[in-house]
Amino acid sequence: MQPSLEQIAQSAEPAQNKQGCLYSLYKYAIDTFAMVSFSTPIGMANEILVAGMSVNDSIKVRIMSAIGCFVTARPYGKFRNFVFRKCGVDDTTGFVKKTTVDTLASAIFQTPLYTGILIASGADTRQTIVGATSMMLVAGLTGRPYGAYRDFCMKRCGIKPEYEDKIE
Repeated sequence: MQPSLEQIAQSAEPAQNKQGCLYSLYKYAIDTFAMVSFSTPIGMANEILVAGMSVNDSIKVRIMSAIGCFVTARPYGKFRNFVFRKCGVDDTTGFVKKTTVDTLASAIFQTPLYTGILIASGADTRQTIVGATSMMLVAGLTGRPYGAYRDFCMKRCGIKPEYEDKIE
């Protein structure tokens, strides 16, 4: 019998369940929660204050973005872990390197996705260019805070971020 999500969350040793389908689903849910709850207020501020979109248009973008988060949150988490490993980041890495790598991972992954969401939501060419350009700048400001927030969410749910294992 498979353990429930609550049992996985309360497990003193969540690593014992690492290969299970429920464990993967649990990490997917945490990644999705972290991305939606972090990106909604930042995205709305960018769309309304920087790109000049109306509140109604921003809400449309946020709904599409939330749907996008359901599809991309876990792949982004895996991508981020991959980039961290390739760049030699682990739990002993300093703030500057973690910030740099988080910023790059965020900009590389999120900017093309955000551009597509703007286009699909009906943003005009100017709004798309301004929004996508500002997203690259926003990634510079939010890459590490989001990464730290994602790690916090994982740890609060009993899961150690994968990149934290020592690199041999």
